[in-house]
Amino acid sequence: MRYIWDFSQDSNTFSHHLGARGRTLSTLSRRGVSVPPGFVISDIACRRFLEVGEFPTGMWDEVEAAVARLVARAPQHRPVLLAVRSSPPVEMPGILGRALHVGCDETTAAGLGQWVSPEFALQVRIDFLRGVAEQRKVPAHRVESAVGGARPGRLAELERDAIALADLIVEESQRPIPSSPLAQLQEGIEAVFASWDGATPRRHRRRHGISDDLGMSVIVHLMVFGSAGSPSGSGVAFSRDPITGEARTVGAYAPGEPHPGSLVAYNGLEALEAVSPAVHADIIELLGELEGINRDMMRIDFICEQGQLWVLDARPGERRSRAAVEIVVDLADADMITRQEAALRIDPDSLDDILHGRLDAPAATPLTIGGAASPGAAAGEIVLEAEDAVKAAAAGRAVILVRRESTPEDLAGVIAAAGVLTSHGGPTSHAAVAARGTGTPAVTGAAEMIVDAAAQVVHIGAHDFHNGDVITIDGGRGTVYAGALAIEPPQPSDALDRLLEWADEFRRMEIWANADTPGAATHARALGAEGIGLARTEYMFSGDRLGVVRTIITTDDAKERTRALEQLEELQIGDFERLLESMDAQPVVVRLLDPPLHEFLPDRRELNADLRRVEPGSDAERELRKVLAAVDYWEESNPMLGCCAACVWPW
Repeated sequence: MRYIWDFSQDSNTFSHHLGARGRTLSTLSRRGVSVPPGFVISDIACRRFLEVGEFPTGMWDEVEAAVARLVARAPQHRPVLLAVRSSPPVEMPGILGRALHVGCDETTAAGLGQWVSPEFALQVRIDFLRGVAEQRKVPAHRVESAVGGARPGRLAELERDAIALADLIVEESQRPIPSSPLAQLQEGIEAVFASWDGATPRRHRRRHGISDDLGMSVIVHLMVFGSAGSPSGSGVAFSRDPITGEARTVGAYAPGEPHPGSLVAYNGLEALEAVSPAVHADIIELLGELEGINRDMMRIDFICEQGQLWVLDARPGERRSRAAVEIVVDLADADMITRQEAALRIDPDSLDDILHGRLDAPAATPLTIGGAASPGAAAGEIVLEAEDAVKAAAAGRAVILVRRESTPEDLAGVIAAAGVLTSHGGPTSHAAVAARGTGTPAVTGAAEMIVDAAAQVVHIGAHDFHNGDVITIDGGRGTVYAGALAIEPPQPSDALDRLLEWADEFRRMEIWANADTPGAATHARALGAEGIGLARTEYMFSGDRLGVVRTIITTDDAKERTRALEQLEELQIGDFERLLESMDAQPVVVRLLDPPLHEFLPDRRELNADLRRVEPGSDAERELRKVLAAVDYWEESNPMLGCCAACVWPW
């Protein structure tokens, strides 16, 4: 069985075994694009290695032959070092292993010194050793302590760091560092193969539904340098703006930067055009060709090595949600894709970023991370009571309602608040469901947060917050920040409106809304809802009606319960009349009382606090104890585990 294909060889019949990056570089190479010479090791070899811990029979002979061909095709004016990179079947960015500067021995070090400078050669040696340390799991803090002291231009210090790091690797791993380039390559390939089974890649595959059995391909190519003296550098370029979707070339170029992955901001390609106009022109032309072939916005990662362009990767570019919509609509207008393709390319969940406010690239470190319960970002003053949220909203102040957990009596506060934060509860908790239903950003289950309602203080790690202190939450990511961060408000999108109109032309499903009040039903109808799929009766029991519901739950007097039920029936008849009128004969699905009854009762901690404040033996104490007994009877630890059942009074 064959395991290896050179980039330049026809591998179409075997392309499904080469991984995404392997297929891309092979295709680009055969099209004449300036790709570093190299080869792909198939995913079959990876699966075999993961099963038995060694390369399949015959693979290494193919590797040695492929390396000889690579060396023959490499530029002859410089030493040959190799890069080993992952090529998974689907994008798994930045979480799989790699081995760079492979082949760094005494001979290549001398050649690098003559080609660029002795300092460059020593830095390459140190970078190679860093890679070996990472592969062998040498603690990062020990690596940094070994190589943290060299200053630019100090050869003696670089030599000292290289020796110290090599000694550390041998000490930690109890293995020598291979001096043979082929032995270094073998260790590098083994490390990249093994990274498929790492903890982080496994978590990523679980989250995205990727099978562990796929394995991955590995590519080996000539190591190229963005730090090899002027004009050298690394960069990324997009055929369209990944932020706005505008049809213009966007990118970044960093002179002297060794790898494109180290770039963090797309500040333009003017620096590249100034030093290498030919390379800049080649990139612009290549992006146009790739977008036409792939019918999508494209990204390329590249190295400019002493004026020579080397393309390291080309793939559909990452983009913000708003840009994604703009791009597919523009491509459809240009007849590059159909309208149906345009709609199918958009992940519906990603539209939350367009329809809600979002943090404008926060640089702050989160105080804590909870559950992403309801999308959108919000900043405001902390309030600990729902009534305070209502009062603040009436006064025009933005507030974040912070609770241990929310109950139906908090609904008015959830509606009024700019955001909701709870220390308990998950995506199906009352706070999460209520926030999503009202469009309020929410973070739930922030377990590191302690809400002390009696002391009116919120503890988050080492930080204490009080009423009036300002925080920011991101309900799409579950993050919480101190202070008011910049929030990018939602903006109307003509492209989104057009995309939704196109979707209406070929969709087979009707669009029904969740709406619990006449006002929500009217709003849903105005936005095009063709029915209500869920009208939750429990959301009709908030505000002044909560006392009626509590009477039904706690009273021992059958007549009092009957009067309360009749009062509630009258209120609900009015609600349903107005809701049905709002829907104008469209279908409405009503869910009868569903949540656990303890959610309509006061919080146990608040009841106990009230009991300590009332006079023993008083009517107030007896009333509080009756409510507390009902809480004891009805309280559930996990109401979402179980079933809904109908019952009649008495139970």
